[in-house]
Amino acid sequence: MPESDLADLRLPYGKRSMLMMLKNLPLSLTPRRVAFVGSLLLSLIAYLGVVTIGKDGAFYVDIARTIVDQGVAAGAARFNWLGFPLLLAGLHQISGLSIEGLAYSVCALFMAGSCLLLVDLVARHRPQAAWWAVLVVLAVPAFNAFRGDIIREHGFWFFSVLAFWLAALWHVRGGLLLAAGVHVAVVIAVIFRLEAMVLEVALVLWLLPNVLSRAGWQQLLQFFWLPLVAVLALLLLLGGSDILSQGRVQYFIKMLDPLQIQQDFQVLSQGFADSLKYDFARDDAGKIVLMGVIGLILLSFAKLLGPFVLPLLARSGREECTQSLRFFRPLVYAGLLYCMVLLLFFFHQQFLNSRYTSFLHLLAVPLLAVATYSFANHYPKWSKALAVAAMLVMLDNVVSLGAKKTHYIEAGRWLSEHYQKTEAVFYDDPRIGYYAGWGYPAGQRLTVLDLQPEQIKQYQIFIVEADSDEVWLNDWMARNGLRQSAQFANRKGDAVHVIVHVQQ
Repeated sequence: MPESDLADLRLPYGKRSMLMMLKNLPLSLTPRRVAFVGSLLLSLIAYLGVVTIGKDGAFYVDIARTIVDQGVAAGAARFNWLGFPLLLAGLHQISGLSIEGLAYSVCALFMAGSCLLLVDLVARHRPQAAWWAVLVVLAVPAFNAFRGDIIREHGFWFFSVLAFWLAALWHVRGGLLLAAGVHVAVVIAVIFRLEAMVLEVALVLWLLPNVLSRAGWQQLLQFFWLPLVAVLALLLLLGGSDILSQGRVQYFIKMLDPLQIQQDFQVLSQGFADSLKYDFARDDAGKIVLMGVIGLILLSFAKLLGPFVLPLLARSGREECTQSLRFFRPLVYAGLLYCMVLLLFFFHQQFLNSRYTSFLHLLAVPLLAVATYSFANHYPKWSKALAVAAMLVMLDNVVSLGAKKTHYIEAGRWLSEHYQKTEAVFYDDPRIGYYAGWGYPAGQRLTVLDLQPEQIKQYQIFIVEADSDEVWLNDWMARNGLRQSAQFANRKGDAVHVIVHVQQ
């Protein structure tokens, strides 16, 4: 009999019974199951607190409705990457459930699946760190803060993680079917976000060092046989097809064009150089911009780690990460490549947000988990504080105590009751049109103050967000022959004004 079982028998009967119950409990409470169910519960809490749908969510739901009502071509005319809206439209036609409800459910399931697979990856490498992986994956603010949102990233995250999980499985078992499964997962991830193409490059880099040996070369061929066949088949089938002329594909190709990269960088550097006071400093403007953007990405990454930045500051955590790099190499390569995509995106668009950088944090979860496990072993007292902080952050990600944007819903309903649907509406926030039942209008980047007099005449209704006592609003209305028709405010005092021409 094992020594551990003998030790259990020495306990008093009552405590021995309790211990036996606790030993049976993990059969139902494994790290993987807790991660999956815990993720669903957190998503449910986030959804219960949602009053106003996010802008992206309203956009995707409305496109799915367009596909259901008018067909795929009508949806494609509004958006050039239809994977997510098509999924929602298809599920609606199969189930008959509301598209918005389906969208929340699908995003919750994708998120839960991502959490489960990440915990399983950690458990395969370092079983002792699996429970810490659960805490990390459910608490890191970067991607958990989006639990209440309907966004394409949920599908992109899940199928990206699935690709790496299948790759790890294939590396142990081999086989053509598993290899094919990896690439199918990558293709589906691309359907959600085109940036997922970098995953294939990461997988090439992962296997490339072994290509000099015969076994490594055979392994590489086995793994990439499907993409090679698929590319050749596409070239033969598509021929003169204009699939590469799609807006989203063209945008991505343009962003990767070396000449475009050079031009974008020069524009950014020149703009910064022009702001410098001394001529001699302008010579280093390009270097400053490059290092500044890299620093911005790293700073955003560290900031959105939440309390889990602490294990990375400890020597034990960094050493554990270093030792685990070999096992998690595909994720590391994908993270580095994605950093390059973010860098090019900033050169092209000159902005970044947490939604774009959150994929880096998702890829970092396994390394964060093993680092946190090592940190907990070396600093048990600090680890308790870390766990408490993580639990608080976990709740903060999904519970919002701020004022809800109920005034958007009220304004939308009022519009639908008092006006017929019209395209001649200027929205500060297009979700008001969504709640009016008029669909999600095309984005308007101007503010009412940017409108010229001839443009103002083109609109019948203006939906403007401003405090009730804003002097500029009254002046603007007086100058342009406008009057306020209605006003709606939430409990915080944020207001929406419905403004029309005086003759109305």
